[in-house]
Amino acid sequence: MDWDRPHIRWLNSIWDQQNTRFFSGQLPAPVFSPHAPRVAAAGGAVLCPVPPAGPLVWIDPGWVMRPGRTPEGTTRLAADLILHEQVHVFTWAEGTSHGPSFASKCSEIGATLGLPPVTPATCRTWPVSLRAPGFYGLTPSVSR
Repeated sequence: MDWDRPHIRWLNSIWDQQNTRFFSGQLPAPVFSPHAPRVAAAGGAVLCPVPPAGPLVWIDPGWVMRPGRTPEGTTRLAADLILHEQVHVFTWAEGTSHGPSFASKCSEIGATLGLPPVTPATCRTWPVSLRAPGFYGLTPSVSR
């Protein structure tokens, strides 16, 4: 499954809203790839932070738009996956994927979202793994 143009615009609007809210608009505009990269997506998203056109982001549409997920849950999951990738872009100069700066920024943002702090050892799946069951609008028989 690939993203179509309306979905790409939707992902960009989520990026823009969160860029303003959490990063004071400092992040460059992303390029959302409509097609899966060659690398497997761990947790539904892949980021190549600094290509010439801006961060290249791929969000797995099959993971986000899983049958049984409500429209609100779909938006919440897409927003959380994008937020995780935005923290990567924000902290990329650190040179480590999930290092101390990444964990610190996740904890800072997480505090505004009512989430507990994370460490470099626990931030790999932030914020998805910290959300309450049902936050992503799945029917009880479907997992995150």
